[in-house]
Amino acid sequence: FDKIDELVSKGYDTAMLYMDEILSRVERRRTKAEVDSMRIAFRQKCLDLKFDSVEVTGPLTDAQRMYITSTVTDKKDTFSFLQAKRGYYRVLSTNAIQSFYPTAVLKEDSLFTLRLQTVPKNVLSISVGGNISSSSLMQGFVGLSHTHFSRHPWNAAVNLDIGQFFTGIGLYYRQHIGIRPLFLYEVMLNVHNFDYFGSSQGLLFSKSLASNIRENESYMTLNMGTPISYNSSILLEFGFTGGINDYIYFPADNYTQYDVEDRTTLSYLTPRLKIAQTTLDYNMYPTSGRRRLLEFRYIFSHESHVEGTMFADETSVAQPYKHTFLARLNLEDYYDMGRWFSLGYNIDLTVSTALNLCDYTSTMIAMPAFQPTVHSRTLMMGAYRAPVYVGAMFTPVVKFTKTFFLQLSGGYFQPYKALVSTGAGNYEYSEPFPRGGFIGNAALVWQSPIGPVSISCAYYEKAEKAKWYPSFNIGFLIFREHGLNN
Repeated sequence: FDKIDELVSKGYDTAMLYMDEILSRVERRRTKAEVDSMRIAFRQKCLDLKFDSVEVTGPLTDAQRMYITSTVTDKKDTFSFLQAKRGYYRVLSTNAIQSFYPTAVLKEDSLFTLRLQTVPKNVLSISVGGNISSSSLMQGFVGLSHTHFSRHPWNAAVNLDIGQFFTGIGLYYRQHIGIRPLFLYEVMLNVHNFDYFGSSQGLLFSKSLASNIRENESYMTLNMGTPISYNSSILLEFGFTGGINDYIYFPADNYTQYDVEDRTTLSYLTPRLKIAQTTLDYNMYPTSGRRRLLEFRYIFSHESHVEGTMFADETSVAQPYKHTFLARLNLEDYYDMGRWFSLGYNIDLTVSTALNLCDYTSTMIAMPAFQPTVHSRTLMMGAYRAPVYVGAMFTPVVKFTKTFFLQLSGGYFQPYKALVSTGAGNYEYSEPFPRGGFIGNAALVWQSPIGPVSISCAYYEKAEKAKWYPSFNIGFLIFREHGLNN
């Protein structure tokens, strides 16, 4: 299948050479409506797919076969095609199956037997990856995963990321259980660091252009969820995240080597409810599919702040408990407009009460951000953050082949009220609907067998220092979520 695009192209070109001759030999033509009616009539003559048995083949234990059978049949003597389809996707959602091939065999009593050729995943697997970059976004990844396929299948993993911008370790456990409507739960423990200062980006930029911010996070998440639709990959989740964020920064750029950084520590507990769907074809630079997110979140937090030496003399301040509410709707879609072109869009609508911390920088870090592109997630830019905002981006994709394409993105960020620095670490909010900012990205991408290879250039109109960021990357530039977003 490696040369499928080349073969399809040659077949198409050859057929077009003889198209006039082919059309001249067509003696009878039917309208689309006639063809559709004939198809409907044919389908009505077909027997309804009703199953009364399941045969599961493959290197499986008796307990694994029993789990697949009971899940697919829903423990019924006879079951419909719709139930078989629902159970099929439910088994796949456990992430314990490597190959799952169904066939239907008609019996003399007009009922069908469902045969499932099954290959489970390896019990223990090791993943190695990362990103090679022309900038400081070099990243390494090592993961170890264990899959246990049984009546209540579970998966455990440990992941290690090492890089100049992002370093962290994550522990993960997920189990599917047969209690309705709770089909799965997962526990995550993450400790990581985002270094916006050490990761100066681009061959032309120095560290003086980077944000003087480091962000350390430690948090634990418990999620409980149930699939609303297996074949559409829609998941309803309810969960809690508790953690500590440590923000270390200079509140202004005119610091010296003798100055001490400010430090703000935010402890929080955040319950949330969300509905999510993901059918994108690629994790980075998608060209088809969709992603949906509807989220409601409450944040209960406590702040402690230690002043550095720029505006005060290392004094400590503790703030009262804070209560914040957030609602977010994110829609991302890609539509095929023909063989060579697709069009995507991304809309991000966020409405929240302001989480006002001790100074401008810490408040800005904790704010919701509009980050529609891969590169925008690697920068700390206050001009694209606000408690209430709407952001929209349109992405035309020119496809040279299925895996080699040019992706152009252009968008606009509009806050309701922008956070404005008034000097000495103080801040205020602007009048409603100040002027927003444009954001753009152009990338020539090859989705290679080892990951995306891209030459790209990002543009940020409201960036205070560098506005253009050219880069060359090989591999995946993916980071774990921030605790307040997880």
